Amino acid sequence: MSYHHLNFEDRTALMLESRKEGFSARKFAELIKRHPSTIYRELKRNSINDVYQARYASDNTFARRRRGHRKLKID
Repeated sequence: MSYHHLNFEDRTALMLESRKEGFSARKFAELIKRHPSTIYRELKRNSINDVYQARYASDNTFARRRRGHRKLKID
């Protein structure tokens, strides 16, 4: 499997599935063709009080991208 970011549709599906009884991150990863560690990391980074929110996750993803890049130094 090649590396792909989760999009908002994937995050929404993850939010709905994670609330179901008997949720398995590994099975969900197979379903959307992502590596299980991608799902585990997503749940760990973007859960508040063990509840995953797709909108919160998406907003934080873009905020992390903006914060994570160094500004260009112009001489």
